[in-house]
Amino acid sequence: MVNARLAYLLETHKWLSPFQSGFRRGRSTLDNILRLETSIREAFVSKKHLVSIMFDMEKAYDRTWRIGKILRSINTVDFPVLNKSDEFPPWKDISVSFIDVFEKWHKSTTHNLVYRSIFYDHRQQFSGYEPVFTDGSKADNLVGTAVVIRNSIVSGGLHELCSVFTSEIYAIYLALVEIADRNYKNTILYSDSKSAIEALRSVSPLSQPIVLKCVEFYLYLTGKGLNIMFCWIPGHSGIIGNEMADTAARRPATVVDNFVPLCDALQAVKIQLTKKWQRTWDEQNQNKLHDIHPMVKPLKNFALNRKQSVVLTPQNWTHSFDA
Repeated sequence: MVNARLAYLLETHKWLSPFQSGFRRGRSTLDNILRLETSIREAFVSKKHLVSIMFDMEKAYDRTWRIGKILRSINTVDFPVLNKSDEFPPWKDISVSFIDVFEKWHKSTTHNLVYRSIFYDHRQQFSGYEPVFTDGSKADNLVGTAVVIRNSIVSGGLHELCSVFTSEIYAIYLALVEIADRNYKNTILYSDSKSAIEALRSVSPLSQPIVLKCVEFYLYLTGKGLNIMFCWIPGHSGIIGNEMADTAARRPATVVDNFVPLCDALQAVKIQLTKKWQRTWDEQNQNKLHDIHPMVKPLKNFALNRKQSVVLTPQNWTHSFDA
């Protein structure tokens, strides 16, 4: 809240330099790159010299807290955090091919026999394409990912803090690696994760690092002449390749990687801090608000306006300390 108010104050009073793009809403490094490009073009047109001075502050953030330090402070094992990869240049054409076979068939109203029939008809139409099935799974502290390609299965485990989405998208990345190794000319990659397919469909500089790696590797393979398409298929509908990938993901053979994406790491920090906060709140037995709100979670939205919230919040704090 303090940060939001400070940012509002700085922006409304125009105390920040117009050339600063970092840590500002709606701005990015791309703004300064375009500004530099414009200056270069203007210098060429006017036949003048342009001098650019660029410097990098070494170890500028060494004194700031890292995710690992926070995790160690709440008794959570440290792990390598997967940072964001380089963004695609704005002039690069990012086009990924998809096949929408099951999009109009809703899971709740479609029988598995119908799904299998549609899939077999689809496979007859694309019989010249090699089918590759991927799946990810997370149960308790076990996170697995798997790829089924022809009669072989490639499976592995990820860090226990990785999300289901991470396991699903990492399975797609493993599938692309297998396609590259086998040099299949025409391939359809099947996944039962709609979120993973949509992430590939709507890739942006803000996408998860593994999504960016998948698209980057995909563009590299298609640039070499390989034809790869993505297709969503319904899970647990009896499609053999998908069922094999699901079983393999639940029982990964080995650990393929120990990374954790930053978004998953932040979620882990949030969960651990919430648990610690809950333990502290459970010790407040003499606080009468504990009986009213025993669990640490957001209060229900009573659709209060700003004035009502300002009046109500101090009263809640006052009654809490009076208890």
